[in-house]
Amino acid sequence: MRGAFLTLLVFSSFLGMAQERCATNQLASNLYRTESSTSFENWLKKEKNQPFRSSNSVQRQSIYKIPVVFHIIHTGTAIGREGNLSDVKILEQLDILNADFRRTNTDASVTPESFLAVAADTEIEFVMALRDPEGLPTSGIVRLRGSRDVYDPINDDILLKSESFWDQDYYLNIYVTDLSSGNLGAAQFPFSSIAGSELKNYKSTDGLMLDYKWVGLNENTGSFDSYGRTATHEIGHYLGLKHIWGDGGCGFDDFCDDTPEAQNSTTGCPLAKATCGTPDMIQNYMDYTHDVCMNLFTQCQKERMRLVLESSPRRASLLTSSGLLEPVMVANDMGIRSIISPTQAACEIDQTASVELRNYGTNAVSNFEVAFYVNGDLIDSKQVNANLTPSEKTVISFESVMLNASMGDVIGFEIIKVNGTDDQNRKNNIKSITITPVESEVAPYFIDFSSGLTLSNYMENGATSYWQTGIATNETTDNKAAFLPFYDQEANFGYRDILVTNTLDLSALTSAQLEFDYAYAAGSAQEKDGLIVIVSTDCGSSFKKQNIIFERYGLSLATRGASASYFIPTGPTDWDNINLNITQYAGMDQVKIGFMGVNAGGNNIYLDDIRVTSANLLSNDAGIKSVEDLPVVSCEAYARPIVDIKNFGFESIKSINLSVKVNNLEEVFELSDLNITSGKTQSLPLNISKNIINGFNEIQINITGINGGEDQFLGNNFYEFQSQVIDIQEPMPIREDFENNIWTIANPNQTLLFENINLSGNQVLRSNSFNNDTIASSYLVSPIILTGNYRKGAIRFDYSYGQRLGYNDNLKVLLSVNCGKTFDIELLSLNADQLATALSSGAWVPDELDWKTFFLDITEHMTWPELRIAFVISNGNGNHLYIDNIDVLTTNDPDQPAFDIPVQLYPNPAFRTFNLALNLERKQTIQVRIMDMSGHIIFDRPYPNSINQTLEFEAPSQSGFYLIQVTGENNLNQIKRLFIRR
Repeated sequence: MRGAFLTLLVFSSFLGMAQERCATNQLASNLYRTESSTSFENWLKKEKNQPFRSSNSVQRQSIYKIPVVFHIIHTGTAIGREGNLSDVKILEQLDILNADFRRTNTDASVTPESFLAVAADTEIEFVMALRDPEGLPTSGIVRLRGSRDVYDPINDDILLKSESFWDQDYYLNIYVTDLSSGNLGAAQFPFSSIAGSELKNYKSTDGLMLDYKWVGLNENTGSFDSYGRTATHEIGHYLGLKHIWGDGGCGFDDFCDDTPEAQNSTTGCPLAKATCGTPDMIQNYMDYTHDVCMNLFTQCQKERMRLVLESSPRRASLLTSSGLLEPVMVANDMGIRSIISPTQAACEIDQTASVELRNYGTNAVSNFEVAFYVNGDLIDSKQVNANLTPSEKTVISFESVMLNASMGDVIGFEIIKVNGTDDQNRKNNIKSITITPVESEVAPYFIDFSSGLTLSNYMENGATSYWQTGIATNETTDNKAAFLPFYDQEANFGYRDILVTNTLDLSALTSAQLEFDYAYAAGSAQEKDGLIVIVSTDCGSSFKKQNIIFERYGLSLATRGASASYFIPTGPTDWDNINLNITQYAGMDQVKIGFMGVNAGGNNIYLDDIRVTSANLLSNDAGIKSVEDLPVVSCEAYARPIVDIKNFGFESIKSINLSVKVNNLEEVFELSDLNITSGKTQSLPLNISKNIINGFNEIQINITGINGGEDQFLGNNFYEFQSQVIDIQEPMPIREDFENNIWTIANPNQTLLFENINLSGNQVLRSNSFNNDTIASSYLVSPIILTGNYRKGAIRFDYSYGQRLGYNDNLKVLLSVNCGKTFDIELLSLNADQLATALSSGAWVPDELDWKTFFLDITEHMTWPELRIAFVISNGNGNHLYIDNIDVLTTNDPDQPAFDIPVQLYPNPAFRTFNLALNLERKQTIQVRIMDMSGHIIFDRPYPNSINQTLEFEAPSQSGFYLIQVTGENNLNQIKRLFIRR
């Protein structure tokens, strides 16, 4: 067990993280960027030392101006109420930004004399955008009702910015909303000019977020009054500044020599703070001091921000943005807003062309002429009579045209006349797209997404598709799959997100089958995400309802139990393999298969290993797909597993023979009257209690026959499992600190992941996941926990995990209410990025401060007389996970103090009640006595099974001092003085 002093430090660190003011370092765009901090700093240093700026940088100016758009994402309240801030409040914030960055802030006069020489006017100004992305006049303020009332700045970053965005190359997007998690704001760091896909990947999240309560001047906002410095701080990050303590402490670099080193962030306004041998610059906007104490950027910070503005992608382009210019409005201006169709590659078939137009002029449009071209040739021209007011839109469609996608086509539109005269703004009159050539692929066809998302994908409502690729463990730990991140996703709710194969030429096949793997864990029974598989016979131009060949939703779609956490598959048992007979499409040469995910905000859907082949199956081929309900650690010597048998052949399975060996003692099951058709699965319950014994059991299940004969393929017939019968009971509360090991380590698939090790003189549990590509899960299982008369409970444990980027391990905490026969309740599921206490490319070994504490409330399950808890690690070849000090508590208060001594009283003084908090090394019976100052005993009672709980007492009825004595084993004798105020 690690010392109680360390427990206190871990607890304090955990609280500190929960109150983090700035979430910038936790955003995915900053945490998981492929460009390293070292690469960025080397680039910036090179830029600084160049006598002339590179060709892709802007010409240096004295004052840099940045166009700003405020996206106010509110809850539907009236303008000026709650998060729907008034224009006056937004302009007030803009004035604060300009005063801070130009050092015209009134509190510049209180900058300490020692810092005056480095205090800087950054010569950067912010202006409200004058024109929107379409060139129309704007106030620079956008208002809309958000898809949710509160946004988590870390987990909802993508969602929030998808609600409303202007091109991040030309506008500084500031999102004002109600942020959760105690964060006041966050920003995305800039990138260097190094080419890389990250510039594209993170474009849609570029900008910054602000909690509306910290915009402008506001009193009573929380821990301190707002002077609008949250925006100043976050824009500093947006322009490349780090926190002044270097996000590490003394010796960590913020890359500015004129900001003194600091050990940590600053709260309040401690003017005399000096943590690294020199006074801390608590007045710097890049600290966490209260707004009223902030008043300067330094000369180095100025130079750093201006260097970023001169050369960094999506920063340099801000300085030449059309958003800085007054809109040019003319009387007659009809423009092409977007091309609606065609939008996809097509075979030699008819295509209908349609285009969306807009009146960008100040006059109403009564008539206009628009032309349609293919490969530069005029196909059609339309004279349209209309009545379009300024800014009004309309859609125009043309007759269908024959396209030749094998050679590629350029589709174009042009405005010819407006109101009988020439258009006065020709810049928006022409728009075109290229229909890229499509090469048909001859079956057999296979794609496994190992090279990324190479298939076309689109959202049916025109929004950006969510299909992407990522690590999803299946047969290997580094397996890549396509997936839809539908977890808690409310944007585009209910719409279909479509992934489409290349055009398939099946003309040479007389039979065909489609096979694919998918994985999904339903969020709840109410959240019905869906997966539809549909076939197009015209190269993807149409997907007709009658060609749906697979459709499942919610729990019917699920391949494993429900999970309230972000789902990532951890092994083959999380996947389902689907075989579909598509012989009806054999002989066709323009086939495309669409995989449609239907978003219900439930959980992620994964797709992998798509195969289209000839349907030449074996006649008799059965396989064990999975086995459910085999107990890992149970209290009773019996098991009733459910064996899922899949028919991989083309003959229906009418009967099957199974051999079940328990500790090498065989039992034979002959199952008849079945009807498992080709590609289908049936669950077969077995009772194998005959040979199970107390202690360790090895179970083997094997298919030995099918339909009265032999199975023609034996590679999928065998399943092996290890189970233990342990009926040890422990009353609550309990502690596992791995000194005496009262919990059981179980490895049901014979691969040891968990092991008890000595770490700096302390016994802890470690998972062996680093450089381990074995697909396996290990269990740490508690004794049977007797809840007794307790009605509140929680699980608290310490953990440390060094995330290795690109790999995914998983930790689950499961609960059983039937002594371990099944663990049906998922209390917690954490993937690698959620587990991470640090990043580590090598084998992780934590220091004492690399630990966190997790608290799980289990009060809702305390009505059961017995509970059993399992910690389950699923290996993803990531890194070592360390676990220590698992406490099963008799309270559900996550804020109870973590004490560094065995016995502690609080509150003191007390009024009506007081608490006695215990932190004992071993479970024991203690005696609690309450005595007045004369030594008279007014309370005396034993408390058996005491170790880590908090006991609540009624205070004596008279005011005054009292003595509280606690005695127990190992010479425990603690006397505390308590004052009662009545």
